[in-house]
Order: sequence, then structure tokens, then C-alpha cells
Amino acid sequence: MYDLPAFRERIAALYRRTAPYDEGRRPTQQDLADAIGLSRSELSSRLNGLRHARLLPRDIHAIICTLAEWGAITTQVETWELLALVNCPDFTAAEWQSAPLVDLIATPATLSAAPVIGSQPRSNLPYIITSFVGRSRELDELARLIPYRRLVTLTGVGGAGKTRLAIEVASQVQSRFAHGVCFVELASQSNPEMVAQTIARAIGVKEQAGQSAAEALRSFIQGRELLLVLDNCEHLARAVATLVRELLTTCLRLHVLTTSRQALHIAGEVVYPMPPLSLPREDAASTVEGLISSEAVQLFVERASAHPAFRLNDANAAVVRTICGQLDGIPLALELAAARLRVLSPTQLQSQLADRFALLADRFGAEPRHQTLKGTIDWSYNLLPVAEQTLFRRLAVFSGGFTLADVAGMLGMAEAVALDTLTELLDQSLIYQTAGLEDEPRFAMLETIREYALLKLRGAGKEETTREQHANYYLNLAEAAEPELRGTQQPLWLARLEAEHDNISAALGWLIEHKAEAGLRISGALWRFWYMRGHISVGRKWLEAALAQSDPAPTLLRAKALNGAAAMADQQGDNAAARAMHKANLAIRQVLKDNKGIAQTLTNLANATLDSGDYETARSLYEQSLAIYRELNERWGMAMVLSNLENLTYIQGGYGASDAYYAESMTISRELGEKWLIAQLLIRKGEKVRREGSYATARALLEESLSIKRALEDKLGVALAIAGLGHVARDEGDYYTARSLFAQALTTKWELGDKRRIVHSLEDFASLAAAQHQAERAVRLLAVATMLRERLGTPPLPYERDEHTHVLAAARNQLGETDFMVAWAEGQHMSLEQAATYALEQMSAIGEAIYP
Repeated sequence: MYDLPAFRERIAALYRRTAPYDEGRRPTQQDLADAIGLSRSELSSRLNGLRHARLLPRDIHAIICTLAEWGAITTQVETWELLALVNCPDFTAAEWQSAPLVDLIATPATLSAAPVIGSQPRSNLPYIITSFVGRSRELDELARLIPYRRLVTLTGVGGAGKTRLAIEVASQVQSRFAHGVCFVELASQSNPEMVAQTIARAIGVKEQAGQSAAEALRSFIQGRELLLVLDNCEHLARAVATLVRELLTTCLRLHVLTTSRQALHIAGEVVYPMPPLSLPREDAASTVEGLISSEAVQLFVERASAHPAFRLNDANAAVVRTICGQLDGIPLALELAAARLRVLSPTQLQSQLADRFALLADRFGAEPRHQTLKGTIDWSYNLLPVAEQTLFRRLAVFSGGFTLADVAGMLGMAEAVALDTLTELLDQSLIYQTAGLEDEPRFAMLETIREYALLKLRGAGKEETTREQHANYYLNLAEAAEPELRGTQQPLWLARLEAEHDNISAALGWLIEHKAEAGLRISGALWRFWYMRGHISVGRKWLEAALAQSDPAPTLLRAKALNGAAAMADQQGDNAAARAMHKANLAIRQVLKDNKGIAQTLTNLANATLDSGDYETARSLYEQSLAIYRELNERWGMAMVLSNLENLTYIQGGYGASDAYYAESMTISRELGEKWLIAQLLIRKGEKVRREGSYATARALLEESLSIKRALEDKLGVALAIAGLGHVARDEGDYYTARSLFAQALTTKWELGDKRRIVHSLEDFASLAAAQHQAERAVRLLAVATMLRERLGTPPLPYERDEHTHVLAAARNQLGETDFMVAWAEGQHMSLEQAATYALEQMSAIGEAIYP
């Protein structure tokens, strides 16, 4: 539990209790800052969580001790309450025995001795047959919190295990309450007017003549140190809140723990949201050892072990992992699924989860609302007003979350109305809040809840209408972002589109299937985003799908999509396809007399032509493009072409001329705030000065580029900068660092599916092997790289060819002709995957990344 606002409010309240000092004035925040050794601004930042600042345990301890010295804190309980609010470790025994803590009152002032409950047991907690699994962090936090906060509410989606956790934590803390724990189940009570009677009956309180149930409760509880657990309050929230507020006001030793799908909204209430059980880490192997630390897997396996035929093993671990993920770690869903292993194998169970609501039902044994997964969500849905039900259904079309602005924009609602409705859904635990961009909150649904909402939307006959609204909203977003990807707002819009990647994919799929022209519009608007973020395979798939579904007439929309698809193909090393699509794009642009588009297409065709090794044709295409851009005074296009001419001129040996192109391109890029291109230029400059032997300068340029690429989250750009730093390390003889950097770069390129850049990495590893006199390894890697270049149609650049020739000559001299040819043949028979695996061998000893 980390409730910084409540901690801050409590500190402010305690300030008001301090006695005047220093010429009659009360201490200020500046005085507190001075006392604990922080500046006033830093203390303010930490108290308010600004700029990622966070109170450290030593800060919290210092604040408490200072307030105790000033007389604002007088009891140990007040100290523990503050510690619990921010989940801070307790003071040590030695600190408790030292000033000022030693002077605190050990217990709060109490009422006169309470009467004994008589025949009532210390606890009436239900006995649970099944074992309690997981939730160790929640148990620890709640066990520390409940004795020091008088009202704690566990909230969470239906089936999250709120009742089970409440029973477990109550059993752990009951010894802290002299008169024990009283548990009251409210799920079966539907009449708000009967809440007090239901609680009284559970506790064993009898009404006296002329006395209401609430009055009898109050009379009985007053003076008793008691924990009252009220389970399943959501359908009676207003009545429960009224009664609990009254009891807490009059019964000063009473503590209340409630479970509810929504908060009670009482002053002083600590709301403790219950997340689903933890799923396996993304990087965990699908083995018993890799999965067993997951709470969801632990619960599923424990409940499934009731069926002797099932045991978790490495053979079924991947299927179990999928099952737990599909069920979002919801305990009820996992238990219902495990019960199905009586008649289904794990693989059969996983395949049938496509219809999870029909599959996950328990014929007997549970309460009616927990006998099916659908039933427990029905319980929450039916508590919603009609307007909230309508919005809940429509939110099902969002994929990967949404913001308040997204909801209002998609549905044409006023933001104030959307905010009120989302707040209600958040209170009912039907949506949850996640981290958004900057200060903008983002919301999402568990996939199980989203599927339920989708069933409701379909049943209401509104699915297609709502999906069309969703698709049109993200089409407009993509088209608004397109011009912003060139200039100072580039990082912001790249991040925005990345955050909406799942929603954009859903919109793309719907538009391509239902509105082909709109499918071309959105895919054409997004190609630069995909290119800059390294989503090459995904981008090409969507662009080619949109082209295949659309009218083949020569339109600007089709030309734009062809341009993007060709750029993706070129990145993948599919040079022939890239050039063919660029030529088709150019033909359309020429028919339409679109000069700006012609210039852009000439540049892209030149890029593909350069990769094929035809430098003179590439130069002619670049120069034609630059002339058009200069005539149009299109400075962004000029910067792009100049950067490419810089690269080509350097390749052809015109070092001085390349510097001139570099300078002009960099000047324009900095004027425009074109960070992506600035970083590209820095990489090229760094590699150039590295070849000239200026290693320190090269490293500085490459690290500057890496910083920009990381900020833009340009995965390929990050890989290229890291590879460049690996070249510097290799040339300086730091082979350990070089090997680690080359491995990071290759791993990213493999994830992106960039075959052409993967070949570059194989050549990097070959050069490293040669530097370490591992001749056979160097020959094998260069052999497979040579074979792959021939297949891709991308020959090495002149200086790359010279480096390869040098490596191979040294290896032939070291090995002799026969062994050299054997190693070469072995390399030529490797697949791309085998070559990448071979290059990464011995990496297990490298340790952490050098540039994480």
C-alpha cells in the first residue's frame, strides 16, 4: 500500500497540532525541510510525487521523528499509521528506545473496560477447506494496515478473491483485537434496510424493546476492541456506508474490513485495490522452473492437483501458461478451469477457452453468483445504471486500453459526462487504471471482462456500429499524426501512436475488411511510424493487405501505400520487391503530376538501388529528387536526400564532398527539430570518424545518437547505434564489450525481422572472431553472410568488401587452403537462424548489457 495523498493530508493535520515556538510562530514546511536535511523544493517534490521524486524510508522516519519532537505525534499508533500509509519499514528496536520515539504513549487512550462477549467465540470466521495460495505481499501489507486504519475496503473485479483474502488476513490479525473478529456475509441480503439486522444476527446481538438493530449494535460494540469484517457490500453500498460511518464515530475501538466491488466513499476509508494473481514474467521460460513463481500458475496447479491425472511438467507448461494468461490471473476463473481437468486435457481445455463463459461453470458447491464466470460478472453489470451499462458495452471495442479523451472523442460525448461514467466503472472494478503518457491517465479492461462486454454489445445489436466509430476515430488520429512525425512534435506523436498500437491494429483490420479506401488511408498515414519504430514486418503486412483489398486505380492513396510497403520491403532486404513497388509508385505520381511525391519516390527508389550496388543510378535518382525539393523549397525532403547523398558520396570515396552534404543536412534537420534524421546522421558520422581512428569522437557521436534513438523508442536505430559502439570497442581491442554490444544489436534486429541488418551483425561477429584469431569461426560467419547477401541482392559496400577480403586472407593463411574451404562450406550450409545462433554462442558468460 502506498497512499501518498493520505500521508500528505495526515502530515498537514499533524502540523496543526504543533505548539507555537520560535517567537510564537508554528513550524513551517521550511522548518521541516531544514530538520530532515532537504531543500524545501525537494521535500515538496517528494511529498507530492513530482518529477518521479519519491519519499525514501529515511525521509519518512525523519519526518516522523521531527513531528514527535514538535509534539505533533504523541502516540505509537499515530506513528504506525503513518508508516502503513506509505508501506515504510518500522523503526528498529533501538530507535524505539531512543528519543523522541521512547516518549510516545504506548497505546491510545481507551474507554472503560468492555464487557466480555460471553459465549461468543473470539472469531466466527468461516472455515475454508482449500488452501490459500499466493497473495503474500497483499497479506503482509494488509496485516500491517488493518490494526492502524479503522476502515479498509478490499476492492476488485468479481472472482478476484476478495473474500478469501479478507478471511485469511483477519485470521492473521485477530490476536491484535481483544474481543476478536466478527465476519458478516452480506451477499444474500438484498434489502438495504436489513443491513443492521443482518450484522447484529451474525454477531449474536439481540435487540431490546424500543431499540433498533443499529442502536443495539452500537451499544454492544462500544468499548470493545473488535474487527468487523463485512463481505460483499457492493449491492448495499449506501446502506453499509451509512451504518459503518455511524459505528466508527461512536465505537472508537472498532475496526472494519469490507470487501466490495466498489469503495464505500467514507472519510478515512483506505481503499485497497486487489490486482489479479501474478502471471509468469514475459522472459520466463515455459518450464516448471520458469512458471512456478507465478501466483496464477500456483493456484491453477494446486487446484488441478485434485485430479490425479494432471501434473505440471515441462511438456504441458506452455499450455498452462497460456490458460493462466487467457484467464487474466482471476482466481475464480482459474479454479473453475482447473475443475475441468477432470474430463479435459490441458490442451483441450486451452482450445475451448475461446468460449470461456460457457466452459467455466461449476454445477454445484459454490454460491450462485460464483457458480459461473459469467454469473460473477453479471453481478457487477446488473448493479450499473443504464447509461453506465451502455458505455461499458461500447468500451469492449477498445484494444490495449483507452484514455478519457479517446472515449469522449470516439463516442461524441462531453468529457465531463465520460469522466463521470468511467469513474463509476472504475469504482465497480470493471475497468482499471494504468500508466499513460505524461500525466494523462489510461484505462483498460481485463480481457475476460472485455469479452463479456463484447457479448453484451453483440446482444444489443451495436457491435458493428461501435466498431465503425472506433475505426474512424483511429483513422483520424493516424492522419493527424502523419504530418507531426516530421519536426519538433515527433517524439510526442511517436509515443502517442505506440501507446495506441493495439487500437490502431484493430481499426486497420476493420477498415481494410469493410472500407477498403479508408484502409489505404490509415495504412498510408502510418507507414512512417512503423518505419521509425522498427515495426517493419507488421507495417508491411498491413500495407500489402490494404493494397490487395483496394481499387488498383492510380490514386495518391495507392501511391502512398506503395511507398510505405516498398520502404518496409527494403528494410527486410527484399530488394527486388522494394524496387518494383517504388517504380509502380513513381508511375502513379508522374501520371498525377505530384512533384513532391515524385521527389520522395525518387529518393526511396535510390535507396533500394544503392542497396543493390548500382551506385551511379542511385546518385542520378538522388540528384533528380534534390532538384525537385529545392525547387519546391521543401526543406524536410532536402535534408533527407542530402543525408543519403552524404552516405553515397562517402561510399564512393568522396570524403570531402560527403562532409559538405552532411553539414547542410544536419543544419536543416536541427532547424526543423527532425530528431530521427539527426540521430541517423550522427551514426554515420560516428562510423566515419571511427574508420579514421578517432575513437573518442566516434564514441561521443554514437552515444549522442543512442540517446536520441532511445528517447524516440526507435528500436532499429538503437540497434545501429549500439552496433557502432561495438565497432569502436572492437577496434580498441575491448573484445568483451564489443561482443556484448554486437549481441544486443543482433537480438534486436532478429526481433524486428530485418534480414539485411542481421547479415551486417553476422559480419560484425566475423570481424570480432578474426581479431581474436578464431579463424574458423570468422570464415563460417562470412561464408553464410556472403550467401545471404547474394540471396537478398545486397552486395557489400566497397569498404566492407575490403574488410572481408582482409579477414579471409588472414584466415586462409592461418588455416591453410583445405581447412579454409571446409569452414567456408560449413558456413554456406547454415540457415539464417543457425547463423544467428552460432554468432551468439558463448554469450551466456557476457552478463549485463553495456548500454541497457
